[in-house]
Order: sequence, then structure tokens, then C-alpha cells
Amino acid sequence: MANVYLWSGVRALVAEENPLKIDGENLKELLDNLIISYPNLKAIIQEGVSFSVDNKLVMSSTIERIEENSEVYIFQKISGG
Repeated sequence: MANVYLWSGVRALVAEENPLKIDGENLKELLDNLIISYPNLKAIIQEGVSFSVDNKLVMSSTIERIEENSEVYIFQKISGG
């Protein structure tokens, strides 16, 4: 299971401390499993979030591979202008 860290603004929506332990072979599966475990995160995730997987910023690909002990940080969507 990957170690999933949420940004402080949404941590109150889950009853557990960081990191959350979530299964998934890629970001899409991980997000699907996160929503199954914590349905109150669904709207926030669907609005858009950004990711860091093992210290690598992932901007748009949800097929990014997740390893057994990966560290995944989920935070507010990064946008620029």
C-alpha cells in the first residue's frame, strides 16, 4: 500500500492521521480507492488536485505508476497563468 498524504485543508475530512494507506497500481486506481474509503473527498478530488509521487511532481497523468511503498502527496491543484 502507498503512503498517501493530504494537504492540511482536507485532513479534517478523514478520521485518520497522515499517511493514509491506500492500494493502487497507478494514480487513477489510488484515487478510486481513496474515494471508496473516504467518499467525502470525492467532490474535492473531482474539482482537481495535483500530485507528487516519490518526490516527482505529476501534473496531469493519472497513469503514473505507484509502487508498494510509494509516497503520494495530494494537494490543491497547481495552476498558472
